[in-house]
Amino acid sequence: MEFQTALDEFLLYLEVEQNYSSNTLSSYESDLTLFHSFLKDHKRSTLLEDLNPSLVRRFIQQQTLQQYAKPRSVRRRISSLKSFSKFCLKE
Repeated sequence: MEFQTALDEFLLYLEVEQNYSSNTLSSYESDLTLFHSFLKDHKRSTLLEDLNPSLVRRFIQQQTLQQYAKPRSVRRRISSLKSFSKFCLKE
């Protein structure tokens, strides 16, 4: 499955079934869009089957060292990726 398709389904799931607030949905969408952009910028596959922990670690490293993301933002991005991953595995 393509990353963007899974992201759209995930956000719909959070909104409809989990009843998340609009601010939370925006944060999750922003975090996961950043990861999607990271994949495209580094010419990596955006198919879910091709994602691996190493790519996630590189993304977090980039956010910390090059983008100077605050620790709280990095923790939220990790949380967003974990929730998204669990959803994808479940589906």
